Amino acid sequence: QRKVLPPPSSGDVARRRGDIRIDGNQDDDGWKHATRFDMKWDRFGKETGPPTTAWICWDKQALYVAVKCELPEGDELYVPAHGRDNVNMFLGDGIELFIDPGKSARRYAHFIISAKGDVYDSMMTPDGGGGIYAPPNWNTIFGDPDWNAGAQVRATNTAKEYYIEARIPFKELGPAPA
Repeated sequence: QRKVLPPPSSGDVARRRGDIRIDGNQDDDGWKHATRFDMKWDRFGKETGPPTTAWICWDKQALYVAVKCELPEGDELYVPAHGRDNVNMFLGDGIELFIDPGKSARRYAHFIISAKGDVYDSMMTPDGGGGIYAPPNWNTIFGDPDWNAGAQVRATNTAKEYYIEARIPFKELGPAPA
């Protein structure tokens, strides 16, 4: 029997008010006015352990995303894959973003950002080629990893949590929101 997953967090994303510096610290005024999302479930529908919180806002040039991820008690930061456009970053600590500016579910941007600030970005299109992440070859590419969104990313971490900040220009995604 197929498990029914809870709906993802949703809400209207606020327009940026206040300055935001992409420096891995979420102490800028702009984050105080961003829309907050508390992640309650993982991708398999299980309640997550330690809290993960995201803040999102936008302006005419870019989408801004900040994430705070707490590590499970006793765990250490795990980032086995690193470097620009390393598709295996999804195996470690970090975040994945899927941005579908046209709401088509056919052309969307896929970002993996490691807890150390490495970025994988790919544009998924119906004719993008590739396959899926599946054994035995976890390096199978899905989409176009040569696409580059020009995202500005910084990450910081402590023994108990990590923070990621990103500024993703609309220029490569499509038109800015009205």
